Amino acid sequence: MRAANPLFAPETLRRVEPLLQTLRDIAAEVGAQPAQVALAWLIALPGVVAIPGASSVAQLEFNVAAADIELTPQARDA
Repeated sequence: MRAANPLFAPETLRRVEPLLQTLRDIAAEVGAQPAQVALAWLIALPGVVAIPGASSVAQLEFNVAAADIELTPQARDA
């Protein structure tokens, strides 16, 4: 499925690499995974309700842990 989706084409992934690296850097600073930082960023936005999916209890716990991440204003604006 991903092979046919242009969002996962190599040139697209190269263009978003700086964003991915920012997520990795912030994740390293706060001791979390990049996906958790992305969820924490969404949760911090006013008027936004994040509804991540989970297919296991472990994924649910992983997602819920994002609510405990406090991003600095600089991290939120990065």
